Amino acid sequence: MPLVLGSALSRHVSFPLIEVGRVLQREIDAIAEDQYLTAREAKTLLVLADEGPLRPSLLAERAAIGRPDVTRALQSLERAGLAGRIGSYDGRSATLIPTERGKEVAGGIAKAIEEAEVQILAELKPSALKALLAILEALMPRRLDPIAEMFR
Repeated sequence: MPLVLGSALSRHVSFPLIEVGRVLQREIDAIAEDQYLTAREAKTLLVLADEGPLRPSLLAERAAIGRPDVTRALQSLERAGLAGRIGSYDGRSATLIPTERGKEVAGGIAKAIEEAEVQILAELKPSALKALLAILEALMPRRLDPIAEMFR
């Protein structure tokens, strides 16, 4: 029976995607909590460590997090000594950078996330993993570009 877009598809696609997302989210939450961070703060720190220095608006775009949420996350990261600002200190034109400690914490978080992903996806053959990545890339092209490059 061919799959047709519609309500029956939710049992075969949407629900499994949601469940896999929940499993990954629980893992990421636990990893972030180990560093006394929220998942949003961890994601903000990871993007800043990978792509920084960045202006707040570009950080929000790259992290795919709303600007107010990024602002709150950055305030927490700054208080924890994981991020800082260069340039203007009025908060409007500042450029954000990870501190050395922030880079170390981000590296530990990234490694822990990679290990969790390996455990979750270990049963997939390389061809199935490549297919999964292609599907995810088609659904969310801009967010997965750096990951997709690893498999090309």
